[in-house]
Amino acid sequence: MRAKLDEVGKIPFVQTDSLFPKARFVVLCHEFPPGSERANHWDLMLEDRGELETWQLSAAPAPGKIIAAIKLPRHRLDYLKYEGSVSGGRGSVRRIQAGEFQGTLDFGPDQTGWSIELWWTDSWLSVHFTEQPENRWSVEFSAV
Repeated sequence: MRAKLDEVGKIPFVQTDSLFPKARFVVLCHEFPPGSERANHWDLMLEDRGELETWQLSAAPAPGKIIAAIKLPRHRLDYLKYEGSVSGGRGSVRRIQAGEFQGTLDFGPDQTGWSIELWWTDSWLSVHFTEQPENRWSVEFSAV
């Protein structure tokens, strides 16, 4: 059964006056239909300038993990609160974590890595992104 966007509760957004204001994030488990050529994966989505910067993670994020990732095109903000079927027979998404993060997603062309902090369940989690060749990334999750 497909969930409607308005059936899922709104995630609160808190703006702060700090140097790095908080923004929203979501981690979705993206499951494909049986027999699909695509593998199930997790999508890490970070709010940035009215859209979601998105990485496809090869494993579920957790403290102490370094995960291979692929940078995907930006997604609509609707995915912050959406769970259900994905159009075009691309399976379904289920939210496994959502909340706020702090840090900046702006990095220069000479930078190969940067970090943010996510509010994960009941504590902050540091997330370090390192760009690799051919749109590949490593994403390291560690306790703060």
